[in-house]
Amino acid sequence: KISTAGGYLHRCKAIFAFQKVAADKEIIIFAMYTNEYGSESQAPNAGRIYLECIDSVALRPHESGEERDAVIKAIMCGYFQYMRGCGFQYVHARVPPPNDASCQIFARRPGNLRVQSAVWMTRWMRRLLRHAVQTKVIHRFNCGSHGRILNYPPTVLPSNHLLMEIIFAEKEDKICSGHDPSVPELLRERMFVIQLQSQPDHQARALDKCKPLPLTFASSRRDLNVVLMGERYAFHTVPHAVRSTHAIVGRLIEEQAKGPQVGERSAAAASSSVRHWLDDRHDMPPPSQPLRLQLKRRPLGPATSSVVEELTPAEDNCTSALEDELMSFNAGGMGSSS
Repeated sequence: KISTAGGYLHRCKAIFAFQKVAADKEIIIFAMYTNEYGSESQAPNAGRIYLECIDSVALRPHESGEERDAVIKAIMCGYFQYMRGCGFQYVHARVPPPNDASCQIFARRPGNLRVQSAVWMTRWMRRLLRHAVQTKVIHRFNCGSHGRILNYPPTVLPSNHLLMEIIFAEKEDKICSGHDPSVPELLRERMFVIQLQSQPDHQARALDKCKPLPLTFASSRRDLNVVLMGERYAFHTVPHAVRSTHAIVGRLIEEQAKGPQVGERSAAAASSSVRHWLDDRHDMPPPSQPLRLQLKRRPLGPATSSVVEELTPAEDNCTSALEDELMSFNAGGMGSSS
């Protein structure tokens, strides 16, 4: 879908992978949500992609971790290669901190396993990106901590993700207490800047020409999680995964067949939102001027007011912190990945 959440025009994309377990049975094994900021978006987000979420279901019986890893690597490298061909310059990834209890899709990790899960995911991301560099899918990557890594504008982070990072920074010692001394240092390297092009060109046009599909309950991770929890869909065993996948696919087909008036927000409203946003771009500062925080947005009109999401009190509390980061980012310039 097309969105202006956060004040920056972008496309939200949902990518799913299915695995056949019988002649007529499939299960979802992988899901990824991305926010793609094309050339129409305002600097510094233009030409950048944010990987909002990556998740996979548990291994099924007789499936090895190496097999699953190879499948997911192929999907991720294929995505990087495709978006590079579309002209995008950078991909920004982030392993959720252990204090984020709702970052997964298929199953939430217990509190006592979140630190180990974050450590494992950070190491896995490094292996994936090293493989992508070796196979020349990406040019290079850099990793670092939130607020210190270069060329990672805080504006690509959704406000709830930014809040989780601020909370983790404040409670890092308590969260990591009792673990190996190497864990805190590793968890400070969870932010990744992936350079797709060998010679970045911030004036190049970044555009995915594929047309957006009709909106469904899976158009955003938040809406998908609401349905999964409300319908009590589970993926921890093959029979559960088969039944849940069948129900999800059936509902997707049914909703897409209804056309543009699907889900809580219509495609027509989203298109109208984009037109209003483009009309208002004269209010935005040009790239040469410092960025200003625009988390609280005025309604775009009666037809599009439902598209503009209000900030929760918790998200609103992180406004001043983001303002500080924007000031620091403007003062330090765009930086470069190493």
